[in-house]
Amino acid sequence: MAELANASCAGEYDVAVIGLGPTGATLANLLALQGVRVLVLERDADIFALPRAVHFDAECMRVFQTIGLSSALLPDLFVGPGMKFIDADGNVLIDWPRPTCIGPLGWCAS
Repeated sequence: MAELANASCAGEYDVAVIGLGPTGATLANLLALQGVRVLVLERDADIFALPRAVHFDAECMRVFQTIGLSSALLPDLFVGPGMKFIDADGNVLIDWPRPTCIGPLGWCAS
């Protein structure tokens, strides 16, 4: 990534996104779709190997749809029927059921 950044630093940019994690990559894509000139800087040469997001909702899927990633993500997604938050003693703190059907945003709730 450093070589790519060095090769393009001579231009002018409207925004610099520092860090190409999930948030930085999403922001850079959304800004570029709006015609904003974006420079992305990332210190690591490789993609971080561990998952960072384990849950997202229909609003996140709308963002992924906007940047053209929804169809690539769909084969690997699991529609969650909800979540249970459990303390160290095994007591249920929150039982949060979620509908598994397509909701008003055009995607599943969870």
